[in-house]
Amino acid sequence: MSAITDNSFISKTADCVEAVVDDELALMHTESGKFYSLSDSGRHIWELIGDGKKFGEIKTAILQEYHISKDVCDKDVLDLLNELHDRTLIELS
Repeated sequence: MSAITDNSFISKTADCVEAVVDDELALMHTESGKFYSLSDSGRHIWELIGDGKKFGEIKTAILQEYHISKDVCDKDVLDLLNELHDRTLIELS
């Protein structure tokens, strides 16, 4: 797996479709047929990815939106992005 750095550009893969269901974002990986859901900050991060952001920009946006420490933000955003990458829902460049 590629290491995610502040300059890593994060993008959604073409193998993912999404829909809002109530207040959650439902994702389906079209190749595997698996479903995932994101809510709250996870959904916000997904929306930032769709806006074409680098990892550092995503962390900055989350820090401005939520009242958390930089260390917690770094770890939580990185954990989510690694999980999305492992499930081939995002690509890194």
